[in-house]
Amino acid sequence: MAKKRYRHQKITLTWVHILPLLFIVGVVPLLVFAKAVPLTDYEAWLFYQTGFRLDFFSYYKSLYFVLAWLTQGAIMVYLWRSKLVDFEFDWMDALIGVYSILVIASALRAQDSTVAWRGFVELHQGVMVLIGYGMLVFFGRHLLRSKVQIQAIIIVLVVSSMVVFGIGLSQFLERDWFQTTIAQYIMLPPVLHERIGELKFTFTRGQIYATMYNTNFVGSYMVLIIPLAFVLVLYHRKFKFFALTTIYFIAMVVILLGSRSRAGFFGTVPVLVFLVLVTSPLWIKRLKDFALFLLVVGGFVYGLNHFVDENILTRFTNNILDEFAIEDYDPDRVKFEKLTIDGHALEIFTNDQDLRIRYDVNQFIFETIDGRRIGTNRDGNTITLVNPLYDEFKFIVQASEHRLHVYAYHTDFYLYFIEEGFALVGVGGVEQRIDNPLRFSLLEGREQMASSRGRIWSLAIPLLRNSVIIGYGPDHLPHHYPQRDFAGRFNSSATASSRITAHILAHNMYVQIAVNTGVLSLILILTWIVVYLVNAFKLILKSRLNSFESLISLGVFSGIIGYLIAGVFNDQIISVAPVFYAFLGFGYGLNTRLKQQVQNI
Repeated sequence: MAKKRYRHQKITLTWVHILPLLFIVGVVPLLVFAKAVPLTDYEAWLFYQTGFRLDFFSYYKSLYFVLAWLTQGAIMVYLWRSKLVDFEFDWMDALIGVYSILVIASALRAQDSTVAWRGFVELHQGVMVLIGYGMLVFFGRHLLRSKVQIQAIIIVLVVSSMVVFGIGLSQFLERDWFQTTIAQYIMLPPVLHERIGELKFTFTRGQIYATMYNTNFVGSYMVLIIPLAFVLVLYHRKFKFFALTTIYFIAMVVILLGSRSRAGFFGTVPVLVFLVLVTSPLWIKRLKDFALFLLVVGGFVYGLNHFVDENILTRFTNNILDEFAIEDYDPDRVKFEKLTIDGHALEIFTNDQDLRIRYDVNQFIFETIDGRRIGTNRDGNTITLVNPLYDEFKFIVQASEHRLHVYAYHTDFYLYFIEEGFALVGVGGVEQRIDNPLRFSLLEGREQMASSRGRIWSLAIPLLRNSVIIGYGPDHLPHHYPQRDFAGRFNSSATASSRITAHILAHNMYVQIAVNTGVLSLILILTWIVVYLVNAFKLILKSRLNSFESLISLGVFSGIIGYLIAGVFNDQIISVAPVFYAFLGFGYGLNTRLKQQVQNI
């Protein structure tokens, strides 16, 4: 470790010195305000529109996050240059610097500089946001030094998460705050006030999305907060504090269950089991409190399950078993392997039968790939094939719409005949281009695993071959993901609308980071995390959980573990990621204080 630059520290760091950091963890996740974001050409194509897209959940979170971390950086530079505080810089800070360089290098490589710096519409994780994530770890390691600061962060997190609870509860009870006139008056800029009362968010009624852009990210947020709420219950022996923290814990559980985020549930349950085991010596000493805690929490969850939202736990359990099943829903189902269009000819390749459809002299011709003609039966506009090997195919000619409605195995789609030849409806509309991308072989046949994440991962993972050192660019996964993979969409999507939905998320934060800023940047981030986790675990064991810092450290440690588990299924998103990286920096600061305490034992 580097030697101290200055021998004496002239001031004691307090909560005032980390005000921007408090703003990031407490206010940024709550920001919801409309911004008409001008679209680049690719964004406009991807969203099947032109002009702009109205963003509520990401643009202003991104903007104020960047302003806040820059302000925090300015405060730190002032303290350093004024010789008011002595900072020790080491190899971990160097890794954060290398990560920032990789982010910038990826942005310079990016094919769309606007997206690289601003971030993709609705995501808004451009260069400055991604560098900011690293800076949060940097600030936490060097600025979090006092118990007062730790208490300030806890208070801000509790207040912020209770605001999330209030908004989420309104959505759970189908009285969504964001559907009220006053909320829309606040969220919409004056130029859009004429749309008050028309604004609707397309989430399932009664499902909590809070201020997090998507219900899945509510789960990621709760994975961080719930372990912290659990350890707060243990902090004080006074009954009033015990009762309040128990109520707070229940409120956070309600948000998790109301979000119906299976990834969040998947990350929280093992973490809570771990917490109960680790803290069992403390609970044994307070057996009556533990029994009361279990009785109250269990009774509330039981009441929620049976009287408020019937069978919510049963649905959770069944959905988890289905969504995270290792095998496809129907492993024997015929799979589409490839589709190609060459003028007025479409070739369909499956693992069962292949078929070529041609249009010649005002008629459709059906044949095998090697050119053998297949006889047809026609009843009005409906065409079937004589050969019994093609019993799963049926075609309806819709001449007025200039298209052929194709039914094949477990799906159906429209084949348009335009002047240039055949075309399919994809993300960007009717077009002839088809992607037949490389797939990750280990996920072959598992396209529907985890709500079709299997297909998304199988297409995104091969992109890593070209992003080992430098990524494709911040928020550039949508640009390089094969959006025109019709065969894959037919295999995994049940509805026509889902087959034309743009994929802008990897649904896995590790793949997302590696594609956008490079595999090396992911390794650096994981290094920050692993170093923290190893040191924290050792210090927590040595501390025997006999101090405020040790309990909070256990909550932060557990929350980070849960977030990493949920990250297998959820992306890194501006609504939650700042809280996660602040937690990581917070954890490093706690480690410093715990190390001092352990040495004094």
